[in-house]
Amino acid sequence: MKTCFKWDNNKAASNLRKHGVSFEAAAQVFEDPFAISIQDQVENGEERWKTIGMSAKQKAELKALAKMPDDTIDYSDIPPLTDEQLANAVRGRFYKPIKEHVTVRLDSDVLRWLKASGKGYQGRLRAILRNAMLKSLHQGE
Repeated sequence: MKTCFKWDNNKAASNLRKHGVSFEAAAQVFEDPFAISIQDQVENGEERWKTIGMSAKQKAELKALAKMPDDTIDYSDIPPLTDEQLANAVRGRFYKPIKEHVTVRLDSDVLRWLKASGKGYQGRLRAILRNAMLKSLHQGE
């Protein structure tokens, strides 16, 4: 299920002018499985979170930036995070991958093992595959 966002058009225009980023572009961070969300504040009883992640385009740009010497990078506009905010950060809090229907042939002993724990064997299979994928992606960085 894909996450759906709604926003006020005036606020969207203001955000684009102020930060140079559209809400449509900003929403792409929720497709990043490595995005990290940090509770920012509670406003009118509603939790507010900051989510830091990257779109595919930003990941490509980051690879190019990684080649830059540190002393040429301007860090002055990055707001500091407190130790408490970092301690309460949650990776992947808003990430909801889109599921696709596929047919997979499994060895019978693997399927028996998955089903032996009861209902939810497909979810367990997805979790095993996701953990393997994330481990592989992390090793590739």
